[in-house]
Amino acid sequence: MNRVMSIVVSLMTILLVGTPVAAAQRPVVLEFEKQWAAPDYYLGTVEGGGTIEMTLFDKSVIGNTQHFSATVEVNSASRSFTALVSGQINFSTGRVVLNGSVTSGWLARARVQEESQLVDPDTGRFIGTIQIMPASS
Repeated sequence: MNRVMSIVVSLMTILLVGTPVAAAQRPVVLEFEKQWAAPDYYLGTVEGGGTIEMTLFDKSVIGNTQHFSATVEVNSASRSFTALVSGQINFSTGRVVLNGSVTSGWLARARVQEESQLVDPDTGRFIGTIQIMPASS
């Protein structure tokens, strides 16, 4: 009986480890470029021919860091969604990290992380990525 259990456990391990992750479960990474367009509003483009819009709210500054929340809208032919994110920008480095989830559209309820870098303080231009982590089935 011990040997049968050992074989069953071995087979289960092989099946679990050897099964590739489904494509829908892999993170999707979209590169973007955006810049300041109006107070608390940024507009830009997403790789592959889409647009990105970000509207900031709930802002507060502590030291050299601004904490805020934002609504992010990505619109393209195949990947349109709205996400609610929050996080911060470090004014010393220009680095932004935001986390949240897709609230509507493509991959609704998926986790989202935006990371970007301020590359032109005069225009408020940022480049970065949005990583979307689809929920497991």
